[in-house]
Amino acid sequence: MEPSYHIARSTGKNDGLVAIQFEDGSRAAVMESYCANPACSYTTLHLAFTEIDENLHLQGKICSFYLDTRTWQARHVSVESADDVRARACVEEFFGVLDDHLKQRATA
Repeated sequence: MEPSYHIARSTGKNDGLVAIQFEDGSRAAVMESYCANPACSYTTLHLAFTEIDENLHLQGKICSFYLDTRTWQARHVSVESADDVRARACVEEFFGVLDDHLKQRATA
């Protein structure tokens, strides 16, 4: 998995999404969100992977999960793709390349 470029949101809102390419050649936009509750500890990050086509248009969701930024463990993994094996492989690939650099970006 390799971060490759930014794409504009199809709705025209704000700055854009990070797009990544998986080892199998498929591409996905990564959408991240944090807890909006003021009492939140801000140690949980929600990541949603949405497939994009060759024209950078958003397609169907692949998977999403909550990432604990203290333990770096996934919780509540939701496979939203019809291709369950591919979606789970994407999650495994994400954790396979989760190095200190990506952890630092996630907590910045």
